[in-house]
Amino acid sequence: MTSIGECCFLCKNPPVGKCESCDFGKYCSEAHYKIHKNRNGDCQPFKMIYKEGFGRCLIATRDIKTFEIVLEDQAAAWGTFDNSKTYCLACLEMVEDASCVCRECNLPLCDNEECRNSVVHQPECQFLRNHRPEKLDITNKHPVYALITPLRIFSLKEGSPNDSAKTSKLFDDIMSLTSHLIEQKDDKERWARIEHEVLPILRGCGFLERDIDLIEDIIAIIKTNCCGLTPRLEHFGASRGIALFPYFSMINHSCVANCRYSISMDNQTMVVRSLRPITKNDDITIHYVGISLGNIARINALKNQWRFDCNCERCLDPSEFGTNLQAIRCINCSRTEDRPAYMLPSSQSNVKGNNIEVRQGTRIDISLT
Repeated sequence: MTSIGECCFLCKNPPVGKCESCDFGKYCSEAHYKIHKNRNGDCQPFKMIYKEGFGRCLIATRDIKTFEIVLEDQAAAWGTFDNSKTYCLACLEMVEDASCVCRECNLPLCDNEECRNSVVHQPECQFLRNHRPEKLDITNKHPVYALITPLRIFSLKEGSPNDSAKTSKLFDDIMSLTSHLIEQKDDKERWARIEHEVLPILRGCGFLERDIDLIEDIIAIIKTNCCGLTPRLEHFGASRGIALFPYFSMINHSCVANCRYSISMDNQTMVVRSLRPITKNDDITIHYVGISLGNIARINALKNQWRFDCNCERCLDPSEFGTNLQAIRCINCSRTEDRPAYMLPSSQSNVKGNNIEVRQGTRIDISLT
């Protein structure tokens, strides 16, 4: 088995070459070598390693300064939310006219030639135009919206005519991402729509069961790793879709993350910048959930969506570094004390029952359900 030192900087495959500009840039393919370089031709300052209990992580390969670009990644695919309104699948503009649909597959498209001839819509169109016994009748929140991004990723499996090796390698990298498929399917209530409304559409299009199983896995990967697209002012400050950035998805979470990400206005590029100095060999981390959430809400969001327990210093500190973000102020004690008194959640809080600790040491129990 290939040792870590002999691996590609981005995967566990043996290298076929080494970057001439740095010491760590061993790569297994031309596609991964291109990822090693940013748009300016400089070496991106990270590599992938495996950590017990964490899986794949990205670590810094040199000291990184504050606000420096750590990672640039390109969207592998983008699409609509599961419960999308009738947006054009080429530009995500609202389609008000019910007659504005693709002539082949009946999915909503703007009534202009640019969107109707867009290559963006071609993957799902080629599959969904075969739906039987009749074409799909698309409305708001139609289950087909849950298939747009998965089908665009599925189409990478065979590679593109322009660069089949690159796209097939990209597909392999996407399929190596964590899916939590078993855990998601165990959540019967949440997965019911996928099983009973979304996947039957594929059967109506003549998909083989093995391909349906593959797309089901892709759906789980997207649910675990996708990001919301950039909110637009013309959309009243809301995001209208999701995107999958495969190499960005390898970055681990921390509630005291050292990096922050942003998506370009064209929704094609992800940029990760450092929030503070990062030392060589330190983990590169981001926030998976909003930093304004208190411990209980944040811990449960991470558990429900990404299936892990966070044990960072913030999660283990009931006061959250003295901010008392999720504390309950005791009115009675505050009237008699020189300073406000707070009841703090313990570090072992959960959604059903929560031990709340008064600053002076008295402990009581409350329920959030």
